[in-house]
Amino acid sequence: MMVRKRPGGVIDLSNSGDSDIGGSEDVQCSQLPFTDYDSYASLSETQNDFSSDTSSFDRQLYEKCLEDSKKKKIEKKTKDGFTRFSATAFMNVISALSPEKKAIIESYGFGSLLKFNKCFVPNKFANWVARLVDSKSGDVIRDGKVISLTEESVHLVLDLPKGSRCFPSDSSAGRDAVLSKFGKDRIPSVSFFTDKLISKDDLPDEDMFICFMIVALSSFLCPNTNTVPSPKYFGVFEDIDQIKEYNWCGFMLDWLLEHIKAFTRGKNEKSKRCQGLVV
Repeated sequence: MMVRKRPGGVIDLSNSGDSDIGGSEDVQCSQLPFTDYDSYASLSETQNDFSSDTSSFDRQLYEKCLEDSKKKKIEKKTKDGFTRFSATAFMNVISALSPEKKAIIESYGFGSLLKFNKCFVPNKFANWVARLVDSKSGDVIRDGKVISLTEESVHLVLDLPKGSRCFPSDSSAGRDAVLSKFGKDRIPSVSFFTDKLISKDDLPDEDMFICFMIVALSSFLCPNTNTVPSPKYFGVFEDIDQIKEYNWCGFMLDWLLEHIKAFTRGKNEKSKRCQGLVV
């Protein structure tokens, strides 16, 4: 009996963009036999030189190859400009607030944050704009045209307090006050404060407001690349009654320009480390 020759083709995964799937010990897709298993089944009577064990092994190699390819593709995706900024998360928190909680936030002078409207900004666009910013002057420069980033422009857009007091350089007192309120020995993740806000548990007005501001700072106003809020702004929580006296617009602008500078410097140095637009 004549035995039909097995097709000699190979699997072409070049469209995935990952020609080098693994190291020397990984299975290379180009080394695998053509894996048309329906054809194999129809030729089962004539292909006696391939046992069921071999066919099963071939399938395992094929599936492993696809799995490794997907992993490599995910690993190779860059995260330039990635932060914990999340319009969706912040909007969900605002939507979950009761009218009573919103009234408390307004009483502290931050009702403008409740008007936040969810929007989508592509990472590529944010990266492009960041590279147009002169971090020294605070100007966005493009083809000779200038848009100045100032405290006044931040105030006009966000309507945040623009008091005369600078944010405390030593934030330890405010951090300790927050930790004491919530019975923690270290700053918890943002999700801890989010859960406090959306839960039906009653919180003192001051505690609820602190939770809201920490979520607003970490997910919108001053995001970082960590799941834990930055301790840099915790100093304002030492005395909540004075919170409107701080220069929020100046702090946010300095935060933005400082970390745009760090981001662009990292990109110019072609750092292999994942760069965050704001850290």
